[in-house]
Amino acid sequence: MVTQVFSHKHLGLTFDTKLSFISHINEKIKRSMQGIGILKYLSKYLPLNSLIQIYKLFIRPHFDYADVIYHTPSVTNLFNNSISLNNLMERVEKIQYRAALIITGTWQGSSRNKLYEELGWESLHDRRRLRCLIQFYKIHNNMTPANLKNQLPPLRRM
Repeated sequence: MVTQVFSHKHLGLTFDTKLSFISHINEKIKRSMQGIGILKYLSKYLPLNSLIQIYKLFIRPHFDYADVIYHTPSVTNLFNNSISLNNLMERVEKIQYRAALIITGTWQGSSRNKLYEELGWESLHDRRRLRCLIQFYKIHNNMTPANLKNQLPPLRRM
């Protein structure tokens, strides 16, 4: 007898029946929050550059792994021209913001954009979008297995 499951972890990415990746992202948030706790403790003893390296080596990779697959694009509100992130992607972005606050020693409510600029970081949303574009470029230019390119619609020349 085969047991029906509603989620399955394959190569480190948790798939569910709706491909929402909610359980995958929640797991990554939980693991990265443990790293944030350690980062907060170490912030009393280590210089800025060391804290940045710790974040980039031990916390951010949780969100980078398979981000091309689980990335949810921004939704534009037609009535007020602002961009709002999917709720789950916003939760992910808040982790990086929290790390930036800890690393720089600034207070909650500080400008996210100014913190990222000071640290030389891009938002995780922009990072995922860029990585999607790079992957598309590689697929289009035959730098990946052929079966990926076969899934793309034919290129229309204008």
